[in-house]
Amino acid sequence: MDEEPRSSLGQRFAKKAAATAEGPPQALSLVAEKEKKKQRILLELENLPSLPSVVIEIMKLIQDPDSSARDFEEHVRKDQVLAGKMLKLVNSSFYSLSRKISTINEAVVVLGFNTLKSLVLATSTRKFLERQLSGYGYDKKGLWKHSISCAGGCKFLGRELGLGDMVSEEIFVAGLLHDIGKLILGPMIEENMETFRKKVAEGASALDAEQAATGFDHAAVAGLILKKWKLSEELADVIVHHHAPAAAEVHPRRAAILHVTNFIANRLRLGLGPSYPGPPPIEGSAYQALGVPDDRFRDLLEKMQTAMREMERLFAQID
Repeated sequence: MDEEPRSSLGQRFAKKAAATAEGPPQALSLVAEKEKKKQRILLELENLPSLPSVVIEIMKLIQDPDSSARDFEEHVRKDQVLAGKMLKLVNSSFYSLSRKISTINEAVVVLGFNTLKSLVLATSTRKFLERQLSGYGYDKKGLWKHSISCAGGCKFLGRELGLGDMVSEEIFVAGLLHDIGKLILGPMIEENMETFRKKVAEGASALDAEQAATGFDHAAVAGLILKKWKLSEELADVIVHHHAPAAAEVHPRRAAILHVTNFIANRLRLGLGPSYPGPPPIEGSAYQALGVPDDRFRDLLEKMQTAMREMERLFAQID
């Protein structure tokens, strides 16, 4: 399917924020308030740091079927701090290797190209995701714990469903970055905690409470961040629609994988504090998009939970 024009995410966001200039004073006041919030979000986007150049290059490698382990090694070696973290991960007790790995080239040989790409991306984006977002109800570093768990679950499920290493790698990235929009909306949630908590107390989901408190949702804002970071429109399509996978225009099945994985991570309370609302049920369309029988689906979910916890445990070793 042809890519949607890159400007479309911004257009959809603007359309969502726009409203008619006609109406009673109260309605006009609400419109003005929403426009003010939209402008604040756009300003925060301008101030959001860019991704490290090595991450952008690794993302290109993930999307290039002709990329090689040598290409990967050359990019990682440009960042000695990152290379050091990679070797620390590879030599951790998680992998229990029989000998110490001392070069990135050795790491690629032992663990494989795709595994190393995942580790690089997660390590490089960690500083963004470790920000404290107390308004949402996360534990300390909870957004990171939730995100890396989802990434591991997405990659596992992609492979189990036969999507191949390259696609599973892309879904890993979607799992890692799916809640990145909360970095922008987090301060607005804290400023409108009364509204947020009231909605939660009434039984609303975190997404609905967020919408009530800020006027927007983190999935749409994530799309704008991905655009700023010049990441692919296909990745944005999956992330923007991870709460409504059937609406994804390019890859509804990938969005369904992320949707299900996010539900499991929330149900397991990975990274979530006691005040974080419980998840709404899985969308029926997501079950259909995955296309697996009920008995196999239950088996996959059990195994996926293990994959999610293992991914979190791996990175906990280099805290």
